[in-house]
This record gives sequence, structure tokens and C-alpha cells, in this order.
Amino acid sequence: MINGGPESAIHRSTDGGRTWKKVTTGLPDEQLGRIGLAISPVNPDVLYANVEAANAKGGIFRSADGGVTWERRCDYNAGAMYYGDIFPDPADVDRVYIPDVIFQVSDDGGRTLHALGQRNMHVDNHIVWVDPANTRHLLVGNDGGLYRSVDRGATWTFFANLPLAQFYDVDVDYAAPFYNIYGGLQDNNSLGGPSRTRSNHGILNQDWFVTQGGDGFVSHVDPDDPNTVYSELQHGVIVRYDKRIGTPAMHHIDYGLGVFTARAFEPYPEGQSLDLATVYQDLVKRNELAAFEVHTRFYEIGSPEGLAATEHHVREVRRSSSRS
Repeated sequence: MINGGPESAIHRSTDGGRTWKKVTTGLPDEQLGRIGLAISPVNPDVLYANVEAANAKGGIFRSADGGVTWERRCDYNAGAMYYGDIFPDPADVDRVYIPDVIFQVSDDGGRTLHALGQRNMHVDNHIVWVDPANTRHLLVGNDGGLYRSVDRGATWTFFANLPLAQFYDVDVDYAAPFYNIYGGLQDNNSLGGPSRTRSNHGILNQDWFVTQGGDGFVSHVDPDDPNTVYSELQHGVIVRYDKRIGTPAMHHIDYGLGVFTARAFEPYPEGQSLDLATVYQDLVKRNELAAFEVHTRFYEIGSPEGLAATEHHVREVRRSSSRS
């Protein structure tokens, strides 16, 4: 899919925007999508473009003549649905920053890229500010919030006092004296927390707890049991969270094809938990990929197409008769 259409293009004006001319020299002769465009603060004749194009013809492009002609520097394209911008360094004409899941940077005008550095930092980056007076000082905005680096990305400090969380959906329970609020956040888990508190400090970050990881979506509290919360993430994965033990009590939800995720936990009676992904790895090592039994249920291994290769999946095939 190309995030654009027949009119996607780069245009150039030399009369303050009164008239425009479409630029094509050096750019892909394909349908174009989203284009991130930036002028170097060091040299206004140097422009960078992060171009999405059909048939893998996109990438990082550079112009040295004010945008008249362009050169494809590399074929890197992160996917314009989420990313697509490009940010030139304010002091080095050859250094450019490209947002992505892991922030990319180039020191040779876009020919080669390497990771900026994500130590103790959330992924999915979208914007960067580089201090013109000290280019080792960076601010990055990503799906986790705002981060600051004073060593050019080697280490990062997170601003935990900014209320930037974006809830997709919320639900409440009937707890007394104060009800609790549950919801899914954009790429920041599904959370639960108090609506009020008796603490002199007010509601703090540590008063909130995670019921499910990933991109949080809908959360729903069992109307008869405020300790049971249902939370979901992408791909239709649903968790039944038991507030009393603080871990997901069930993670076996049908995708519609009879497939269940193996990132699952079921509490043992003694309070321990079983990670089916670990079971899967053990079976792979022993080449026993037929079926296995967990808590009176049989599961068989599967890895259906269309789901991430890094996820392991299991499917319940029958109930066991060996135990009650």
C-alpha cells in the first residue's frame, strides 16, 4: 500500500509560493506516497527527502541545488503510515535523523544509516529537536513520551511528569470508597488506577498498574467481580487479569482461526505461573512439536502465516481426561 496517490510529488517555487513547478529529476518514476521534506540549516541549497514510492523505489534522497535535481542516497524507508519525516542536523550538513521504531541517523548525507541509541528509551520515534548551540543535546518525542539526551543519544532521561498518555477507551469498576479506572493506551499497555486517593501527594505514577502490554485498546471490568479485568492488545489478543495475584490469569483467546497466542500465563494452585512460550522453546529443542498438556488442556504447536514470526502460538485441540 502506498500512502499517497497520483498527485503525490515534490513541487518547487522561486516566487514566494505564487507559482509552483513539479520536480522529477532524480526522483522515482513510480507512484509516490508520503514525502518527508527538510532544508539543511547549514546550507539552504541542500535538501533531504524521505520518499515513499511503489515497487521499492523509495528511500532517502538528497538535493544539492535547491531541489532542482535529486540523488537517491539509500533505499531505506520505514513505512509512511507511522513515520516518514527527516530532520537535518543544525550544524553538520551531512548528518540527518530519520524517525523509525529505532531512531536512525546518518553522518554521510543519507548514504548509510545506524541506530541513534535507544538505551532505557521507548520505541516508535516521531520527532527530534537538536540544540543548535550544542548538537549533543537532543529532545525526542515517541510513543512513550518525551526524552532528553545530553550525549548525542548514548543515554536518555525520561520526563515522567508530563500527562501525555492517550487513552483509546476507558471503563470503571464499583470499588469503594473510590472506584478504579481502566483503559488501553496508545502503545503504552493497558492500565488500571484509582479515581481518587486519601494520600496527601495525590495520585502518583506508582498507583497505576499494567493489566496487559502492547498497544492497549478496550478494557472491561467484570460487573460482578472488580478483581477481574479483561484487556486486549493488537491482533485480537485478550487477557483476563486477576487483580488479586497481579498477573494475567488467561491468555488463550481465539483469533478466529482457532489459533491462540503462547505468551500465556495460567496460575498454578500454589501461586506459580506457567509461560507457554517457554514450554514451546523446550519442545523445539527436543523436536517434540506434536502436542502438550497444561492444566487439563491439550495444546498443539502452530505458527500461522500473517502473524509475527517472533510470536509463538498454540492451539487447544482437546480437553484432557487424565485429571479433573
